[in-house]
Amino acid sequence: MFLAIGILLINHNATIAKNNPIASESIIEYINEEKAKEIAISYFQKYFDIKIKADDYFQYNRHINIDNKHNKTGKEYWEIVFSTFDRSKLRDIKTQEEADKINEERKKSVTYYAKIEIHDEQILEIGIIDNNNAKGLTIEELREIEISTEDAKKITLEFIKAKELIKEIEELEFLGEIRIAPESCYIAYEYKKDRVIIIRVDSLSQEISCFRFTTKEQAEKAIEVNKNNDEDGGIG
Repeated sequence: MFLAIGILLINHNATIAKNNPIASESIIEYINEEKAKEIAISYFQKYFDIKIKADDYFQYNRHINIDNKHNKTGKEYWEIVFSTFDRSKLRDIKTQEEADKINEERKKSVTYYAKIEIHDEQILEIGIIDNNNAKGLTIEELREIEISTEDAKKITLEFIKAKELIKEIEELEFLGEIRIAPESCYIAYEYKKDRVIIIRVDSLSQEISCFRFTTKEQAEKAIEVNKNNDEDGGIG
């Protein structure tokens, strides 16, 4: 964890030095956890009109290195998480009754999360997880009101324009949809060579609850893995 906002660290990595024939060392600016939290809060306000007071939530923040096996972004970033659910309760379960009670609490919880690139403060992913999103409806009931692809595309395009997520909007190319469960639909657009934005639309609210930036290869893999969801009812 870094101790000061915008702290400057001297990087003596031989690879970096090799790529810089002018100097043998490189100065790289990093943001620390507090700065990443400030940025995440400002982005929730900007993109979702949600005002977050950090002290009102349980926080689960961590620094993710490039070599982390779960890191699919190819970038080093801060994962900032604000949640209404206290995860520490999961460690203290002793009876089935306690487990059921905690599970009911979790089902009603909301989590706000963001992945912020550690060098340039850019969004890699940001979203809202409402564990009560399905409002108690069954899979069959959700499938009856599942948002259509065309409606999801219309909503995501309006969002991109309104929030100015992509400057060259006329260059957007629809890459495909990802359906993991009927309560939402993910729409993928390629906006420049090998770069894709994936946006999630909730079926019930018909509002945006998440977007992330990724590579075309990763987006196409997600589309392919989940393409039979409508037919088999499975997840990926």
